[in-house]
Amino acid sequence: MPWIKKQQSKFEKQERQTKREFASGESHYFMGNRYLLNVVSTNSPPKVEIKRKKQIDMYVRPGTSTEKKEKIMDNFYRSELKKQIPILSSKWEKITGINVKEFRIKKMKTKWGACTPTKQRVWINLELAKKPPRCLEYVIVHEMTHLVEKNHTHEFKTLMDTFMKQWTQCREELNNSTLGYARWELSLS
Repeated sequence: MPWIKKQQSKFEKQERQTKREFASGESHYFMGNRYLLNVVSTNSPPKVEIKRKKQIDMYVRPGTSTEKKEKIMDNFYRSELKKQIPILSSKWEKITGINVKEFRIKKMKTKWGACTPTKQRVWINLELAKKPPRCLEYVIVHEMTHLVEKNHTHEFKTLMDTFMKQWTQCREELNNSTLGYARWELSLS
């Protein structure tokens, strides 16, 4: 429990982006690159596209709320992660010999990934769509390794060293990066 509280405190203090309004000219990140958002009003179904090297176009109906725009962007990030995860999973299953039955994606405030060893399931933080691809790859390998070694033991670190030589650099890069905006609720417990 002390370790968990320490990690939560660390995440709370880590630099975060300000709340996004999903307005044209605002900065958004995808795969480690910064893009300027261009909101386009349309009567077509909403979508997000990267057409230029520095711009994300978000097509939305007139009057779309900030909350709905955030969901549209999250759906874009989720669909992109769903394309990347099977490719990386297949690559690393061959290297590690560890099979994952299922990958799921969700927003997490204090973790980049999680796993359920009994179900061979790995959870990936939606925020990883904003980070460089090597960070997503690191989290996948990290969580796969937890399927065979539950804790961050010497054995776990040895396996990580064997599977992915540069894992500590990826971990540092990820843990020192700016996080997305998150609202923290005060806990009375």
